[in-house]
Amino acid sequence: MRLREKRTSYSVYRYPHQFASILCLQAPDPDPDAGECIIHRCRWSDDVQPHIEARTFPDYAAERAIPSVRIVLEAGDFYVFNTRFIHEVPPIIGARPRVVLATFMGFDPDEDEVHVWS
Repeated sequence: MRLREKRTSYSVYRYPHQFASILCLQAPDPDPDAGECIIHRCRWSDDVQPHIEARTFPDYAAERAIPSVRIVLEAGDFYVFNTRFIHEVPPIIGARPRVVLATFMGFDPDEDEVHVWS
């Protein structure tokens, strides 16, 4: 909301730190090439954005040896991550859909309030 999308009209824009959380209610059929979140150890920046838009980020990451991790969630797993890290979820292949409850949190260490939305 704040950095990449610059959605200044949203109230959460004011929070410099934003996280996502996912509660997995049903995992998709296992597939080594599809449907699981991949998080790259690369924070979003203006330099990275053109590669995201052009869908060339995998090449960008490979050229720079940026590590990544695949997050495989099972039913009942709860995962929180910093949305500033580049992340992607490839399409699910198979008959069993993923069912999750996703929420987002924004906070500012100088404020008492935490904003949560879904």
